[in-house]
Amino acid sequence: MNVATILIIDDDAFVRETVDVLLTQGGYTVACAASARSGLSMLRTMRVDLVLLDIHMPEMNGLATLSTIRRTIRPAPPILMLTSDRRPEPVAEARARGCAGYIAKPFTPDGLSERVKMALRRTSTSRGGDGTVETATADPGAWILD
Repeated sequence: MNVATILIIDDDAFVRETVDVLLTQGGYTVACAASARSGLSMLRTMRVDLVLLDIHMPEMNGLATLSTIRRTIRPAPPILMLTSDRRPEPVAEARARGCAGYIAKPFTPDGLSERVKMALRRTSTSRGGDGTVETATADPGAWILD
């Protein structure tokens, strides 16, 4: 059985550590990045099955990071936006840029777990004979909203 690897990109250390503990307890392999640049660097060097990405970060915000991931990382993993911003504009913008879903803070441990499971279930990953990984996300319009 392959364990899914989840990358958390969030500038808030408390959020990173909390989500890391919850997902690790759930049996996932977790990597954390405190900035968009660090997260992008990690995505270039490791296989990631899912990204949890904060929208509001200094230097490079989550929407710009989402666009960069979609444009430069192949294959691009599905991305769930992780934010306390519940305004419709950022949600619509994230969706337009290819986000797979949205997890609103604050969230419950069970809510986080269910949304991660749903995102991973909607994603099929297969390894080719040459070691490449192809990832396809089903229905990008099927949003996960809190």
